[in-house]
Amino acid sequence: MTIDIKSVGDVVLYLGAIATALIAVGALLRYVVLRPLKRWITEQVGDPVQEIRHEVTPNSGSSMKDDVAGVREAVEDLNKNLAAHIQATAPRDWRIRALEARLDEHFRDHPGPTHPPMEGT
Repeated sequence: MTIDIKSVGDVVLYLGAIATALIAVGALLRYVVLRPLKRWITEQVGDPVQEIRHEVTPNSGSSMKDDVAGVREAVEDLNKNLAAHIQATAPRDWRIRALEARLDEHFRDHPGPTHPPMEGT
């Protein structure tokens, strides 16, 4: 087997033809298969994902996340108002009796020489 210029030229031509064919197949796959597939995936998956993203991202009041934040703030305000209302409307003697009951329970649970017995126990 001898290598002459004609054989080298033939090998170069074959390699060039193979490279050109691969480039053509790659371009064909890109334009005929990949682009339509990407467009289809975007329609099937991308648009619904964008809708979900829009709903869970704060955007000045029109998303579910904004609604949840508003509900959370309203519940916190209601809790504060209810606690203030109970504090203001509960009779003073109820609060004093509750405090005395807590102190009596504490002294019962932790007797010691520094805690004198409470009256009425």
